Amino acid sequence: MGEHAGAATEAGGDLPPTASMEEPLVAATVGTVRNDLALTGQVMPDEPVTVRSTQAGTISRVLASEGQAVSAGTELYVVRVETEATQPNEDGSMPAPTVRFFTIAAPAAGVLTGFEVLPNQEVQVGAETGSVQPATFHVDAPLTAQEQYRLTTQPTDAQVQIPGGPAPFTCTGLQVLQPSTGASGGATGVEGATGVSTATARCQVPAEVRVFSGLAADMTIGGGVAENVLTLPTTAVLGSADTGRVVRIGADGAQEEVQVELGLTDGQTIEIRSGLADGEQVLQFVPGGEPLDDPCADPMAPTYDPMLCGEVAP
Repeated sequence: MGEHAGAATEAGGDLPPTASMEEPLVAATVGTVRNDLALTGQVMPDEPVTVRSTQAGTISRVLASEGQAVSAGTELYVVRVETEATQPNEDGSMPAPTVRFFTIAAPAAGVLTGFEVLPNQEVQVGAETGSVQPATFHVDAPLTAQEQYRLTTQPTDAQVQIPGGPAPFTCTGLQVLQPSTGASGGATGVEGATGVSTATARCQVPAEVRVFSGLAADMTIGGGVAENVLTLPTTAVLGSADTGRVVRIGADGAQEEVQVELGLTDGQTIEIRSGLADGEQVLQFVPGGEPLDDPCADPMAPTYDPMLCGEVAP
């Protein structure tokens, strides 16, 4: 009987200890947050510039042809404008009509397309008589609402890398186009890296950089750097822009929900501008936040905790 009980006790001693299910904590610490927004976009040709007649009259001469390369200001055609006199001569006769000639020039540099005007053709003011396709390009990258929140300021340029192309270059004139702008290449219904986009980040490729329409482009927008600031993992904060909430743990272990002011974020770490002090502990995974992956699924993940996940030390 005693031997049997002893065997049971010995066997029970080999059982692993019960895993602790306490919620993991994290402390607010001083660090640096670099808000570099990485987007995937595409090289696109700039929109064609419409050629319009500035006069109502008859085309007297055509000076260019379809497919011709032109510079801004290149003469394209001449409009003959004939104006009837409204006052008679002293002898009562009507003077001859006044005839003037106006030259219509290319509004931009590029290649003439849709240019099919003919001599003696009548044109009206504002009539479209072709377009100029510039030999310039821009990069469009879909931008989600969450990514827009990360742009606390409006940068004026971005860094672009063309896989298999030239060295990284500065893409200038950065702007964020909303669907309501009506610009071509808008973001409505376009899938971004983190969800359905609501806008488009667009910047201009420098003329000296050789690119082609349709090339993939990696765009990096520098949204600022915050050094020596209080930080937390984004998993510990409910909210990602302006204000958020954390669950602070008091000295007695009591939980308290605290509102904090938020600053820059890199998607993993977020700046805490006010509401917490250095070293204060909060729940690592705030209740009500976005669904999180299983922290025990990957032993190499930074959130993996051997005690939490029931791992027994050898």
